[in-house]
Order: sequence, then structure tokens, then C-alpha cells
Amino acid sequence: MTAEEFEVLPLPFKLALAAIGKHQEAHGEGSETVEMWKHAVATAPDGPMSHWATECLHAAEQKKAFARMREIEALHGKDAVIENPDFFVEVFNLMPPVMKEVAQDVIEEMGLLPEPCDFNEKGELLYSTADIAIRLGIPVQEVNAHAMELQGIHKQPIH
Repeated sequence: MTAEEFEVLPLPFKLALAAIGKHQEAHGEGSETVEMWKHAVATAPDGPMSHWATECLHAAEQKKAFARMREIEALHGKDAVIENPDFFVEVFNLMPPVMKEVAQDVIEEMGLLPEPCDFNEKGELLYSTADIAIRLGIPVQEVNAHAMELQGIHKQPIH
């Protein structure tokens, strides 16, 4: 980026980038946080800078998700994230959108979800918690508890 290009950027975006730069200087490249990049995305002008900041945000989200997954594996074993729905949901919620799409594809390929029972007004598939419990071999109360947790996260009904 040239000095002239930088000069025309909005001040809040410049400040966000400066904060990221100072953090990188103090802690190393890649040390910046998801929150720092969220602020940069929120203040970025439309166009290439917004796209670039969003890509950097997704990279920071991916790094955070993988770091948490490694922490869980170190404490609870290699397959803990896959075997424990609490851990899976925690790591899944840290992932950037493209990783969530890949994870959903893997879930479908592994046959972890039953056939959908309905769809909502947005066309998103809905699943029965009883069918999910049978598929995963866990009590329906456990699935319902996770569904309630997700409902709070996503602010939409889960059936």
C-alpha cells in the first residue's frame, strides 16, 4: 500500500491497523486477536480493504479455533473434540464461516445427522433432537440441552 492510499483511509480503520501493528511488533506476527480484526473489519471502507480485513479476521478465527482444539486434545485426548458435543460446539463456534462449511460437510459425510424433519423460513434444514440422540447414541435430554445452548447462541428456534 502506498502512502497516498493509506492517507485516504478512514481514521478509525487506520487506528485499528495501527493497534494491530503495535501488537505484532510487541508479540510477533500472527499474535493479533480476533477482536482486533473484528474492529478492523467494522471500520474498514467498502472494497478491497474490507475484503482483506475480513480474510485476516477469518485467519485469526481459524488460528483461535485450532489453538482451542489443541488445548482440549492435550487435556482430554486426541478425539475429545469429536466425541464430546460440548467441546465440538465450542470449537465450531470459534471457526470462520468457510471452516464451518467444511465441518458441516464432514458431519454429513460421517452420517452424524439424521434425515432432516423440516426446514425454516430461510430454507435451513431442521432436525429432530430425538433423531439426533438416536444417531449419536446419547440421551435426548443431552441433545435438548445442547439445542437450548445453541438456540441462545443463534437466536433462532431449534426443533
